[in-house]
Amino acid sequence: MIASRPRSRTALAARRPGADGWLRAARTRRAAGALCALAGLGALAGLLAAAPARAGDRALYDNLVQRIDEAYLKRDELDAGLVLLEAAEAAETAVPWLIVDSAGPRAVRLSHGERGPLQTITLQGPGLSGLSAALEQLEDGVRAGAAGTALGRGLPVDIASGVTAALDRHSVVMTGQRLESFDERIRGKNVSIGALVALIEDGIRIKEVYAGGPAAEAGLRPQDRLLRVDGISTLGLGAAQVSRMLRGDEGTELVLQIERAGADGVRQVFEVVLRRAEVMIPNVHAELLQSGVLHVQIDHFSDQTVTLVRRALKAVPVGKLNGVVLDVRGNGGGSMLQACRVADLFLKDGPVLTTQGPNGQPVESLVREFIAHDEGDEPAVPVVVLQDDRSASASEILAGALVMRERAVVVGGRSHGKGTVQKVYTLRGGEEAERVRLKLTVAEYRLPGDVPIAAGVGLAPDLWVEPIVLDQAGASFPEPEPDVVGVVAWLDERKGWRGTAVERGDQALAVAEGLTLRARRATDRQSLLIAAEAEANARARHEDDLLVEALAARGIDWRRQAGTSDSLPVKVALGFDASPRSGQLAELRASVENTGEAPLYRVLVRVQSDERELGLDGVVLAVGYLPPGENGLGSAMVRVASISTSQWTRLDGVAAAAGRPELATDPQRIQLVAPPMPDLAVVCRTSQGPSGAKVSVEIENLTDVALTNLRLKLVLPEGAPVELLRSEATLAKLGPRARAPLDLPIRPLEGATRVQAEARIYADPWGRVLTVPLDLAMDGRPIQRRPPQIGVKLPLLVATGPLSVKVDLSDDRALRRVTAWLDDEKIAYAAPNKPKAELPLRLDLSSGQHRFTVEVEDDDGILTRRVWRLLAEPPAGEDSGRGEDLFVDEQPG
Repeated sequence: MIASRPRSRTALAARRPGADGWLRAARTRRAAGALCALAGLGALAGLLAAAPARAGDRALYDNLVQRIDEAYLKRDELDAGLVLLEAAEAAETAVPWLIVDSAGPRAVRLSHGERGPLQTITLQGPGLSGLSAALEQLEDGVRAGAAGTALGRGLPVDIASGVTAALDRHSVVMTGQRLESFDERIRGKNVSIGALVALIEDGIRIKEVYAGGPAAEAGLRPQDRLLRVDGISTLGLGAAQVSRMLRGDEGTELVLQIERAGADGVRQVFEVVLRRAEVMIPNVHAELLQSGVLHVQIDHFSDQTVTLVRRALKAVPVGKLNGVVLDVRGNGGGSMLQACRVADLFLKDGPVLTTQGPNGQPVESLVREFIAHDEGDEPAVPVVVLQDDRSASASEILAGALVMRERAVVVGGRSHGKGTVQKVYTLRGGEEAERVRLKLTVAEYRLPGDVPIAAGVGLAPDLWVEPIVLDQAGASFPEPEPDVVGVVAWLDERKGWRGTAVERGDQALAVAEGLTLRARRATDRQSLLIAAEAEANARARHEDDLLVEALAARGIDWRRQAGTSDSLPVKVALGFDASPRSGQLAELRASVENTGEAPLYRVLVRVQSDERELGLDGVVLAVGYLPPGENGLGSAMVRVASISTSQWTRLDGVAAAAGRPELATDPQRIQLVAPPMPDLAVVCRTSQGPSGAKVSVEIENLTDVALTNLRLKLVLPEGAPVELLRSEATLAKLGPRARAPLDLPIRPLEGATRVQAEARIYADPWGRVLTVPLDLAMDGRPIQRRPPQIGVKLPLLVATGPLSVKVDLSDDRALRRVTAWLDDEKIAYAAPNKPKAELPLRLDLSSGQHRFTVEVEDDDGILTRRVWRLLAEPPAGEDSGRGEDLFVDEQPG
């Protein structure tokens, strides 16, 4: 049976402190559990009494809490009760049957989804003093509640990650592949072949070859396809798996089988023998442009960055350098010290950065202040920093320091906004268990003049440069930054607007290069700002002419402004002609009436949606010139994201016109229609024939709707005893109630008796529709699989308050487990262990959009997950939306 209990977190603080100054509201519990009664508590008590005592990872928790207590930047703002609750909820996410609830400001209650309450854990002592003991008790309580079920060794790390979730988004626990990648990124080195690989289309391909590494010496090239590593096929493997295969001890050999497309189109396959070596991972790419401007692109800041930038500067012949563009677009940061050292390359002396820990105090082993020193080789040329909204942390240090020291101007968009510093501490060394490290926010940094970087605000550019995109969907107008010296909204016309795309290259770089040359080798910021304004004026008129011409091709009169007013007198109607369907193109329209007495120029409506994943937020509907008393129409073809069930959503709009203040439109309620999810059954087997072995998956369409573009992929575990000879099998169409096989050829390795893999089936427009774990004997015996079914009759537009929902579940064999969530809160769990079950629930809905999720797994390990989005509105004066036409009705079978 399913446990039922109220869910509330009102006793907790409504604020969650963050080292970056963000205030994030604690999530509110809105749901109630199942309606059925509790049973079996006596049996559970017996299980708990019989369960062996077992200590949680107390050393890990002690180290974690000690580091937070001693070094966390906002330690004084921490709510220990919220920290414990976040840790418990992380365990809840990791353990299917666990349900966590607040039991007061400093206590959490653990429940088994079927058997009921397990334990209440209360923080003892002031502040964080009792937190590590409570975390140990949390782990012990979860393990005891498992009643003999193996939980694995990852639970302590899950709990520790929950602790950092209560801090700020830059404090994280790292282990496994994530920790290895972090270490490599900071060091800027690894022991491998000196190449970056990626999963591209039909397989693993070399994306980049590092100069001086084994791959470069062997003549490997980007786009080479990597077929085998030491005789092991890469088909069915991910890029991370192959990267691990390429790493190893320095000096060890490996054999790669490579496929390369020849100049004549003929593909050649060959082998190369490489010897692994420690290679530098290049994060700086420099090019001297024909103008004499050096373009230095910094991907991230590692221990090698300043060396590589200095090398790029010294490589330019004397007298040939006319300027430097430091490109940190997409650069999320890295080493603070390296960013300071790069800034020092362009500063003769003076402050670059200071750091402040808790209460403004210095942090142990962290640079308190970085001062530039005159090395006598600082380039006496203009410097421009090129940034975008993904430029963060160390990138902002570099840009901010050069700006505050009057040495550079910034071109592009506003940076991300991260003004804090993290240090890395070891929580577990990895001698007997997996290595665990903590990246903890310990300080904030200040630019020269004691200027902080505001969290989420970032650095505004001096010269704003962004594209206006025109494509088959319509027009996309970015919103310029206020208070800049210049704006360049350049035209990016893509395929579908009026034919083929117009290739214009990297316009942001071109603008940066142009203003650098206009500065005529001046090095002071004031001269650079004058050059930036001149460059903007020179380009803006030309770009505007291009835009007027391109919009006219679609009948949009984009004539220039002829006057201004204090208001925007318009009426706007926003919506679709018909309910848009999931994954398909639909025309979104804005009808705009000019109710004023003067013409309006460059009228547009910018759509806003809280559900950005739907693909509607930010759509721009261009209307253009609108005489008094007339209506204009703006439209765009939008592709609604693939959704599993129909839903209602709200669209807001902002109307704008040249020289007029913006006007918010009335919200519009929109219904999005999704086709019913496919219902499939499969029969899987291996077979041997004259052409070799294969895995065959016969797919049966159990619905009355044809399925299109079916794709089958097999994912193999590391060390699998078979190899894939083709990565994917496809079928253009599968009719209603029809069946068809999809085959993938394999090569069994010596001694192979079984094929263990994961079969993934995709179909348009849903994407992946079925994942089936396979354990096939090589003798050809078939196995039949059908995913568990979820049926529910659910109104998608509802009144606020309680809503009773009954979920029907079924499977061809047995239902192993079912879990339900409302928004991010787990509200029910059951392990039916039978073919059919019911899940009665009550959802407590506040006003707004909600996500209701049900996930069920059967005894074959096949998972079905369904997500419904409910729009709840106050009942007063509103249609509650409970009419039959607003229901989604999905029944199993």
